[in-house]
Amino acid sequence: MKDIVLALFSLGVMALGMAAPFVLTLGYFWASILKPQNLAYGFFKPLPIAMILAVSAVLTYFVVDRRAPPKFTALHMLMGLFALWVTLTTFNALYPQQAWWKWNWAFKEIAFACFIPFVIRTRIHLEALLYVLTVGTVPLVAAAGFKAILSGGGGYGEIEVAGQNNVGLAESSMLAMFSVMAIVIVLYLRKHTLIMPRNWIATVAVAGYVVLCLAAAVGSFARTGLVAFAVMAAVTWWFSRYKIRLSVVFLVVAGIALMALPEAWYARMDTILHPAADTSASTRLEVWGWTLRFVQEHPFGGGFFSYLANLGFIPGQGRARAFHSIYFEVLGEHGYVGLVIFVSILLVAMKMSYGIYRRNRGNAELIWLSDLGRAVLTCLLVFASGGAFIGVAFQPWAYLLSAMVIMLRSYEKRYHLSRNSVALQGGGRDVVDPKLSLT
Repeated sequence: MKDIVLALFSLGVMALGMAAPFVLTLGYFWASILKPQNLAYGFFKPLPIAMILAVSAVLTYFVVDRRAPPKFTALHMLMGLFALWVTLTTFNALYPQQAWWKWNWAFKEIAFACFIPFVIRTRIHLEALLYVLTVGTVPLVAAAGFKAILSGGGGYGEIEVAGQNNVGLAESSMLAMFSVMAIVIVLYLRKHTLIMPRNWIATVAVAGYVVLCLAAAVGSFARTGLVAFAVMAAVTWWFSRYKIRLSVVFLVVAGIALMALPEAWYARMDTILHPAADTSASTRLEVWGWTLRFVQEHPFGGGFFSYLANLGFIPGQGRARAFHSIYFEVLGEHGYVGLVIFVSILLVAMKMSYGIYRRNRGNAELIWLSDLGRAVLTCLLVFASGGAFIGVAFQPWAYLLSAMVIMLRSYEKRYHLSRNSVALQGGGRDVVDPKLSLT
């Protein structure tokens, strides 16, 4: 039955996409992030649904939807360069079979992120994408959140969600970091949504989702969750005009959470300051040290899965250990050049998103754009900090957030171009509704 439901939903997305091509792009990200094949048990499991939706989105765009392409940006150049570089390093990979397997989906994530600004153009499109990222992942967030609450606090590696364990978004640390980013997104949607109603039901739903996200982040016992939440809280406080009020809210929430958490959670978080006391943390430091030595001999990296070369090099480990950091992952697999490009993508995206926030915060018509720029910047900072402890450099988050920055900048330019055109023509009223169309 689950396979039939997933198949019917996928077919529905493709049918809608024929009339509204941007829906296919939304469907791709739903499939790429949620990975519905991992929820299936029968005929749906082997279907490459993300690839089917991606190909359909590209073909539909070129056939029926080539309108208002975005201007070329530094982020376009950097992501394209990164896609090219990881391809070149894969040709010289130490473990070619495994490397080409990872390249097959990693390249797709980067390349498709370059494409989505061509089809996600309006405010409604952007908002729909944000709903896909939040509502579309409710099965995982809700499952983890409820399990953490019902089990009295959760536990590391003990919250298996939706039949998945340690796969994609279902991995404890990844889920903890995403849950923090989801809080930022859903609070933005509650303030500026055009799609959903603004009533008490929506308010309760948002509050419930935020509680589940907090429970999932904390109940995973992942240290990444604590780091991500601390960064999110600090950035939110910094941008807030109500710093005292927000400080009280954070203190109350933290106090309630700390009183409810078991001793095991405190013991695990203590290993952030004392990594030698925890096997996982100390092994991670050993891997990072090995990676620095590895790139001295392989300055251009060893290709995807190059961490397999550390088998036998780390004391007490009977198997190769992954990098467990986006920075060491890129450094070990794609060398110094790859790391420079990757970090540049993050820094340029942060700079552009901050610029969008700053330029539009005084414009009543574009306050939503300013707030979304700030929300994207917050998510980028959460990813950059939380990702320092998990190997998710080629999951869709960095590239999706960068693509959103391109979309926001493109919208901002079209808005001002439209306003300038009206002024030059001496018009006294808008020729377009910037909230809804502006394509």
